[in-house]
Amino acid sequence: MHRPPLWQRLSCTAVPVFVILPLIAQAWTDGGWPLAWTVLGTVVLVALLVHSWQLRVVTGPGVVVVNWFRTHRLDWREVKRFTAESGGVEVELVDGRSIGVAVFATTVGASSWLVRRNERAAEQLQRARRRHRDNARPGRSR
Repeated sequence: MHRPPLWQRLSCTAVPVFVILPLIAQAWTDGGWPLAWTVLGTVVLVALLVHSWQLRVVTGPGVVVVNWFRTHRLDWREVKRFTAESGGVEVELVDGRSIGVAVFATTVGASSWLVRRNERAAEQLQRARRRHRDNARPGRSR
């Protein structure tokens, strides 16, 4: 399974939680509509945080890319290569399409450590693709 390290996922969860806590406390004392909007915002934030922990790439008999709104289940024969572009890691398919990998997404001008993280992730995924391709050749024992 390929996803960011635990410390990164925890920090990306803790920061929004610590930001929302004072807002909840203030809305609790104000009551009324501020409380209702804060509760609604908190529910949405928690849903996003929970779903963000589900984003990943799983390699095995095939490739499973779990993104925000869609899960892609791919056969290795469909995958041409994995690349780290300016927008993050992408799966290039043999039919010419590309699938972005949400768990390793960045924006143009992202921090250099994020770019390096994505390059490492793309290389690890590329190694998994090569390893599977080599094992799937006729005449090879599995």
